[in-house]
Amino acid sequence: MIIRVMLFVSFLIIGFFYFIQVTSLPQTGNSIVDLQSALNVEEKRNRDLTFMLGDRLLLQTIENQVQQEGLIIDTRFVYIPKPPSSLVMSKK
Repeated sequence: MIIRVMLFVSFLIIGFFYFIQVTSLPQTGNSIVDLQSALNVEEKRNRDLTFMLGDRLLLQTIENQVQQEGLIIDTRFVYIPKPPSSLVMSKK
């Protein structure tokens, strides 16, 4: 008799914890969906900011901003682009 009661109580406890787990799954799924959409928004914002940064670092953009401010561009300096292969050095 005691064994039957203990089995019944253990089934109730296991059933209760199973019910809690099953009902919490949709909440976890909703939070994952919310986090995924927030991540997508931030990734798009990061791409836009990276594009803006690259545009603002272009020499032509800087020269245009200088002309808009009414400053004179110094023609004594010439910028020569370096090829990327010369930036990499090998250790021997």
